[in-house]
Amino acid sequence: MNDYEDTLKQDHSVRVFGFDGEKVTEALLHELFLQVGHVERCNVVKNHLTNEQKNIAFVQFASEEEAEYATNVMNGVHLFGKRVRVSRLSGNKKKTVEFGAKIVISNLTNETTIPYLLQLCGNFGDVLDIEFEESEQETEGKSALVIMKTFVDADAVIDELNNGYINNTIVTVRYAFKNDQTQYGTANDRYMNKIITQT
Repeated sequence: MNDYEDTLKQDHSVRVFGFDGEKVTEALLHELFLQVGHVERCNVVKNHLTNEQKNIAFVQFASEEEAEYATNVMNGVHLFGKRVRVSRLSGNKKKTVEFGAKIVISNLTNETTIPYLLQLCGNFGDVLDIEFEESEQETEGKSALVIMKTFVDADAVIDELNNGYINNTIVTVRYAFKNDQTQYGTANDRYMNKIITQT
């Protein structure tokens, strides 16, 4: 983890994603979010291998109220022809994204943060949302529900991270279960996801 993640005030912060990483700069995002609150810091995530900008950023405000207001006002705005999504890092969360490829990363350490996972999974594709889930047993590490934009992105995360190390701990990565106890990733899921993401 970097210094930014260590000092991030999650209650005061939002994550911004879906923008064009080649055109949208930290300066532009900083200026945009100044319209809705006092911006304390703005950070665009970069690929740790290539140092190229990803389409994920974090904006920290002076107060929790400003973060909530920014989420309500800025979610859905268009920048350079792309619809930008804005959500809170904590607090009053919006309803979980309904479309996308849902995977679960299990056995995470308490030191693992959402910004860290966003950057890690963002190396394999577009991340729509991440939230931590309660573990059923105290002896287990915590789990995170990760929603990737496409199943191609989700497949890449599973292939690269399953049984690998995150913060010096071996984790498991699999597709999440639906309410009917079947897993995401079926042929029908992939077909519907392809139609939605291409519109």
